[in-house]
Amino acid sequence: MTSPLDKTTLTKRFSELTEGNWRNSFYIDCSACPYERPEGCGDFLFVPDETGRPFLYPVSYAAEQLGPIDWSECLGRMSNFMFRELYHRWLNTRTLERNCCPLRKMVPCIAWRYRQGDFDK
Repeated sequence: MTSPLDKTTLTKRFSELTEGNWRNSFYIDCSACPYERPEGCGDFLFVPDETGRPFLYPVSYAAEQLGPIDWSECLGRMSNFMFRELYHRWLNTRTLERNCCPLRKMVPCIAWRYRQGDFDK
């Protein structure tokens, strides 16, 4: 069972993966999302971890913890569609519900997902 992670822990892990600079991540633009978007759901910063597994960090957290985030300062920008295509095989083996956004399911912070009404029981 996954244990809840608070914002500080999530931010620390993101900082480790980006070597202390959020600009070492990719910006995922979710403005054209085909899934239902609960209030508060937004864009993500993405960086692969040491094994290549995608690590997503909500931009809302990044802005709160690190200051304003300008997508043009990231390594690159992609739509959520492009991200889902890039990781489609990995996502297909881990996402059971096809009607829910797999990016929201990937956020390791259970507390954030719960507030978004997206908590796996």
